[in-house]
This record gives sequence, C-alpha cells and structure tokens, in this order.
Amino acid sequence: MSTNETISKETYIEVLESQHEHLEKSVAAAKEDLFAIECAIEDLDAKDFDEVEVTGTDGVYKFQIVEKK
Repeated sequence: MSTNETISKETYIEVLESQHEHLEKSVAAAKEDLFAIECAIEDLDAKDFDEVEVTGTDGVYKFQIVEKK
C-alpha cells in the first residue's frame, strides 16, 4: 500500500536534517571502527606468527593465533 500526501517545505527540511544527523552518527561510528581495525592490524603485524586457527558455528567465527614453537 502506498500513501500520497503533501508536506510543507519546513517539514521536508526537518526530515532531511534528521537523516543528516543520523548519517553523521553512522559515519562517526564507522570511523571509530576503522581506527580500531587499523590498530588491531598494526598490533598483529608486530606479532610473530604464521597461522591462525579459525573455528565457526552458525556464522560466528573465532580466530586464535597459533604461536610459533
């Protein structure tokens, strides 16, 4: 079912501003995640290992670094 209505310019701008605010929060969260991943990569790159054991159940994966002997 579709609706067809008319809203005011002010209401439309409020909707767009709300979407803008939501997207800004999403971008900020993504930047934080990206920074965390970059730091994790740097930390892992400094470790001495050749293999990672991967186990998974129902699409949930666990990674365990196999230490060099």
